[in-house]
Amino acid sequence: MNHITQGTIIYGLRSEKYPEITTYAIIISARCDIANDKISKLYYLVGVNAKEWFCTKSGFAEVYHQKIKSLRDEFRKQISVYSLNADILLDLTREQVLHIFSTCEKKEGKRKKLIDSYDQIIKYVNPNSSMQDRKSIVRDVQKPAQDFLKNIMKGSVFHYFFIPEAAYLDNKKMNDGIIVDLQEVCIISIEDVKQIIQPGIDYKLLVENHLKDKERLISTYWLENEDDFVEIENEISSPWCELLMQRFSNDFIRIGVDGPTPSDYEELTATI
Repeated sequence: MNHITQGTIIYGLRSEKYPEITTYAIIISARCDIANDKISKLYYLVGVNAKEWFCTKSGFAEVYHQKIKSLRDEFRKQISVYSLNADILLDLTREQVLHIFSTCEKKEGKRKKLIDSYDQIIKYVNPNSSMQDRKSIVRDVQKPAQDFLKNIMKGSVFHYFFIPEAAYLDNKKMNDGIIVDLQEVCIISIEDVKQIIQPGIDYKLLVENHLKDKERLISTYWLENEDDFVEIENEISSPWCELLMQRFSNDFIRIGVDGPTPSDYEELTATI
């Protein structure tokens, strides 16, 4: 287990939250427990390549939620005069929506505005959108993604952390790296970790293993074609590893309460 410690990055896992792509495991178990072989499993946080994370269904919804809310509110406002339900319309096909618009609005100019508004919002909330569809939006509307990264580093985004490549690879790249999901805590067995080290876990192994283990490996690791394999990528260097653990612990112990509002403060001081 000399290859594994707190901050070790393992590549090639699946994630229920990010089913579209290969993910990383960022080990967070205590160094002493790993070194002394005191535990039978390791805890890890799920990580995703930053450029891909923004294009995942979950990441995209997180970063662009304000943009989506604004477009949705505008769409609701426009169709309210026709007594139409936005949520229902957005679940229909485009052909069905166009038919409804043609029925309730006869003026071409107003109907075109309805269609334009629908086309704008459906790009963001289409349940059948692909990674490539969302990537096109991120390329065209970059500011929310940029602001999200800035807020991560300021500490005002609690549930995610960005680790630049310079923190775990032998380079100085700060413009690429991994988004770590601080709320996705998972477990990997010591037996699997040892197997990753030797003899390895890869697609070829699926052919050689019996069915039961094959099903488990497929559900746990990203092994879809002959080029897929699991590997220990590297280790997060200090002080980035300590900063990651600090952000994780801060997020893990946060207690959310409905606090007083500014009007409560005004009423308090007014009665002094």
